[in-house]
Amino acid sequence: MPPQVFISYSHKDKKFCDELYDQLLPLERAGRAKIWRDDRKIRAGSQWRDEINAQLDQSQIVLLLVSSNFFGSDYCNQVEVPRALERHAAGQARVIPVILSPVYWQELFGEFHALPRGAKPVILWKFRGEAYENITRGVREALPVDPEAGPRPSPESSPASGPASGQDGYSQAHDSYFYNLPQPPTRFVGRKKERQQIKKLISKEVSLLVLLGSPGSGKTRLAQKVAEDLALEFESGACFVPLDRIDEPALVPSAIAEALRIQQPERTDIKENLKNYFSGKRMLLLLDNFEHLISDGKDSAVEFIVDLLAGNPLLKVLITSREDVAIQGQREPLPDLLPSDAVELFLQSARAVNRRAVQEMDRAQVAEICARLQYIPLAIDLAAAQSDVFLPPEMLPRLKRQLPFLKRRWAGIPKRHQTMWAAIEWSYNLLDSPEVQAFLTRLSVFSGGWVPESAAEVCNAENFLKIDVEPVLVSLVRKNLLRRETGTSELRFTMLDVVREFGAKLLERSHDGDELQRLRGLHARHFTELAEAAERRITSDRRKGELQRLEAEHANFREALGWCQKNDRELGLRLAGALFWFWNLRSHFSEGSAWFEGLLAQTPPAGCPWAHAKALYGAGGLAFLQGDYETASRRLAESVKMWLGLEDERGLAYALVLQGAVASHQGDFDPALKSEQKSVEIFRRLGDRWGHALALNDLGNVYRLKGEYKEARKFFYDSLHLWRSMGDEWGLPLTLSNLGFLEMFDRDFHGARKTLKEALEIQRQAKDVWGLAETLKVLADLAVRLERYEEAETLYRESLALNRQIGRKPFAIGCLAGLATVAAEVGPPEYAERLFEAVESLRGSSSVPVKAFDSEKYDLALEKHRSRSPVAGELDAASRAGLDVDWTKIIQFALQARAVAPASRPAELRAGATGRTGTSRRKAEVVDLR
Repeated sequence: MPPQVFISYSHKDKKFCDELYDQLLPLERAGRAKIWRDDRKIRAGSQWRDEINAQLDQSQIVLLLVSSNFFGSDYCNQVEVPRALERHAAGQARVIPVILSPVYWQELFGEFHALPRGAKPVILWKFRGEAYENITRGVREALPVDPEAGPRPSPESSPASGPASGQDGYSQAHDSYFYNLPQPPTRFVGRKKERQQIKKLISKEVSLLVLLGSPGSGKTRLAQKVAEDLALEFESGACFVPLDRIDEPALVPSAIAEALRIQQPERTDIKENLKNYFSGKRMLLLLDNFEHLISDGKDSAVEFIVDLLAGNPLLKVLITSREDVAIQGQREPLPDLLPSDAVELFLQSARAVNRRAVQEMDRAQVAEICARLQYIPLAIDLAAAQSDVFLPPEMLPRLKRQLPFLKRRWAGIPKRHQTMWAAIEWSYNLLDSPEVQAFLTRLSVFSGGWVPESAAEVCNAENFLKIDVEPVLVSLVRKNLLRRETGTSELRFTMLDVVREFGAKLLERSHDGDELQRLRGLHARHFTELAEAAERRITSDRRKGELQRLEAEHANFREALGWCQKNDRELGLRLAGALFWFWNLRSHFSEGSAWFEGLLAQTPPAGCPWAHAKALYGAGGLAFLQGDYETASRRLAESVKMWLGLEDERGLAYALVLQGAVASHQGDFDPALKSEQKSVEIFRRLGDRWGHALALNDLGNVYRLKGEYKEARKFFYDSLHLWRSMGDEWGLPLTLSNLGFLEMFDRDFHGARKTLKEALEIQRQAKDVWGLAETLKVLADLAVRLERYEEAETLYRESLALNRQIGRKPFAIGCLAGLATVAAEVGPPEYAERLFEAVESLRGSSSVPVKAFDSEKYDLALEKHRSRSPVAGELDAASRAGLDVDWTKIIQFALQARAVAPASRPAELRAGATGRTGTSRRKAEVVDLR
């Protein structure tokens, strides 16, 4: 019976297996061997395993076709290889690894006879047939002696002999091809664009490339993947040199020699030996973790790399570092992981510890985890490693504090990659001085970013640390511990949340937390002063760019208000009062109201009456904007009383403007006129043009609501003149919208449309959500009067979504009334009925201003609907009760159905959809309002 040869290969290497089988087939035909391979169809269960074991037990020679696919194959690694190695150890079989492609195989198969000679991968042979001939020759030599064949060649002369070392310490394997890239535990995920860019640069354009990134950003893994992809392009191979185990730049040459497994003879210059080694070799050298070895002194590692490249033009060097390396070459900062790639990375890492749980994971929850971790690959990997205990819904609340959760001990993984704390601490310990370390930790009091001036005033007050702040910030960016914010008109910096948590933890440990409290107090006072200075510019002709700057600091304002609420409520009232116009103009109504009411409830007015009066004014103003007229009236009355006692005319004038607006919306026109006229008089006397324009606009509104259109038009034009002279992008469209509404009721439809379109364009550019929602609603009312029902529906829907977003209930009800009006004209009766029922229920519980409700058209539509609809009034009491309770559900219902009748409805029901013009209408634009 001839001996059996067993071929083990991965599915993806079947082509190589077929080629090798064809090469070995003559041995089988000559009766020298029996070649066995399975068909590689996965057959789960013990029967398949038993078959493999049976064939292995009958084989005297086992060929392992080694590649990255082979190492990634569970059934090769878990079934075939262990059994083959058992038989090899027992002396029952000869195991021959056949290196198909560049992989690091020595640890597992280094003791075996490797083919072809020097372990050069098959794929690198110029003629692959020569490689297979070598393998066949090696198999033939392992077979029992053929009596008819001549004597075997000696091991010394055999081309299939294993590597032998010369006196210079270089082996034949090294002379032909070298490869020691670590085999990754999991499949690489994402970074496709970055991989292509780096590979292109290294292959064609540069000799050296530095891959830069923050702690845990995945530099090492990406560099290893790039080196693996490029290995076939380098005839002499690729070498991975881990540098985290050395702490002196002078030891870099020794680390490279050790990675290359070069034996260094005594009394020889290791640097010269390395230069000689690389001479004439086209090779890729990957130096991982270089940041702690950057120096300009004697035995500089940087200088050595420069010399190495200068003497070896075929050598390419890829460096990973958290800090830029002062070598002339290409820099490639590592961007954030794409959200989709982050989810795949989490699922793959989780699969390694809990395969069954991954099948039940909600990808949306995983995406939320990745976003919470700011798409940091190491953080995602560490979180996923907890999947053996925690599922995603259980992880999310634990990630409020990330550092205690993001850790896992893995054998063979560098310490700095086992916890996020260790990853950040590694970089922290490399900082230039204790002062710079202290500065970094102090920056953790900021939230969402900062400008250099703020960093200096809060973290280096009175130059306590004796540092030049801006250059230190720049150096921390280059060390990838901070980031430069993009998309801003001014120089701003930020840090990752997990780095901020690290800094805050170190501050908590210093002086029992006193240092952290002191810095947060400095932070709160600084941002209060910043907001107060900005408020005067916002309410003037100097507002340009101010709202954007305040929006950029919004997270810092929240942080400061949170600290004030617990530690200094009077300072909190000052800060909230200063932010009223920012919250107003940026439509942060609900958030601002919550801060005002919380601080007012906890702070007596006696402590700081000026701040209290301003907070009352702000609370009343935001309540008015949300349609809570009762709260607004009460808060503003208190504010007016306090301003009178403080004899502060400017504060009084602003409070009177809002007090008049609330009164007019409640139908109390006489007190409304008195308040607005008084505010106009004060602003004119103070020379406050911005306040004067605002008061004139609101005085015009009172006359409009009274039906005195001539007087209203006069004050609107006066207000417009002032707004235009200041170029104010908030006030100008505000008054234009009011004037357009007036022109619509005056039946000047052409003028109204022109005026409203001008207002709308300005509000869209300025991103004025509150004003935009109002103008869209008025334009929709105008479209109804012009019988443009599809246009009206689209405008109502967009306005409804915006009003829902900012919590402006009265105008949301107005939009529902408008949709009901459209539905009564051209829509399904059932849809119209539910909307009418909803609006009638809500009107009884809410004060809806005239501008938010086109009652003339609504009342006519309601009457028409009641007279013709077979389902009118049929909603049961339970449905009405549900509508009364939750107005957000009413909005959702209104957006789920369409008011305009679809073309598929019967002709008799579609007749109304054409309006009086009798022309067919296109399907209205669908606006995504989710």
